Amino acid sequence: MKRTSSFAALLLAACMAAVSCQELTGSNNKGTLQVSISTDFLIQTKGLSHIPDPGAFNLTITDSKGKTIYDGSYSASPEHFEVAAGSYTVSVRSEEFDEPMFDTPQWGDTQVAKVSSGQAVNVFMNCTQLNSGIRLVPDATFRTAYPQATLYIQGADGALMYSYTEKRTAFFLPGVIAVILSDSGKSETICSRKLEAQEILTLGLSANLTTVTDGKIKVEVDTTRNWTSEYYTIGGESSSASAYNVSEAKGHIGETGAWVEGYIVGIATNTSKFSFSGPFSKNTNIVIGLRSTSTDPEYLLSVELPKGDIRDAMNLMDNPELLGHHVRICGDIVSAYYGIPGVKSLKDFEI
Repeated sequence: MKRTSSFAALLLAACMAAVSCQELTGSNNKGTLQVSISTDFLIQTKGLSHIPDPGAFNLTITDSKGKTIYDGSYSASPEHFEVAAGSYTVSVRSEEFDEPMFDTPQWGDTQVAKVSSGQAVNVFMNCTQLNSGIRLVPDATFRTAYPQATLYIQGADGALMYSYTEKRTAFFLPGVIAVILSDSGKSETICSRKLEAQEILTLGLSANLTTVTDGKIKVEVDTTRNWTSEYYTIGGESSSASAYNVSEAKGHIGETGAWVEGYIVGIATNTSKFSFSGPFSKNTNIVIGLRSTSTDPEYLLSVELPKGDIRDAMNLMDNPELLGHHVRICGDIVSAYYGIPGVKSLKDFEI
């Protein structure tokens, strides 16, 4: 009996130890996931009237089983997500796009991130244009030959009417795009092109007026222009389109004349003390965050506002409506201002 009791006690102790180990393993079987959107794609929006705000992009994170971890705006998302070890699909989209629209390029990226136990993973979303665009330029000969005609651009996802006075770019899902001429109750396809994602095509249309009387109108594609471009910068100054976000800026302390972007979340009231709601009592600084909801100092930068136009335009004491707004600033990144890394000697800003 004594031996049996001793064996039972040892068995019970072993089981308790096993449970304890499982609980410990389970409690540590987590990591963190941080998502940042690179603003390099803004360089490619030159010539477009619709300039997207990365903070308004929709962010979705799902696990390997398809369970949604987050689905909402990027600016309102947490600075980091505590998740179980595993694989996660991270996706950002500037907006929904399922039918043709004018001046509506869709930007986005999708990546798969693997998070190991105890690991912090940073995912940088490098957005590209996901849809394609086309712009028509009918010249005088075409308008003379077809004074009452209507042009349409047709894609698999629908069609848009393109008047002679239209100047905007029509955006479609990638695929075959047809240009249709409707005149005197008849419609004909005058040309078609297959467009890839990121491609923007300009088509010049003309007519051979010498054959008009015979009803043999020749339509020529005069010019094509593909806006797909690559940009390389060696040295030179930083630009607002390539601004560092708050997390990236902390890796560039000491850099001067650098562009930094973030969301105005409050002010610094004293060393390592901040106010995130009005009324605000100081006009000499603001605090910007990685998100519009950021309050953790790890995701904040303090910004000195020099006396003059910059202070007048950006301080929260006089402009409380700026709270939560996205801003880009150009200045010197310093290791400490009000107890946290910051930006001083501002030279320029964009709200």
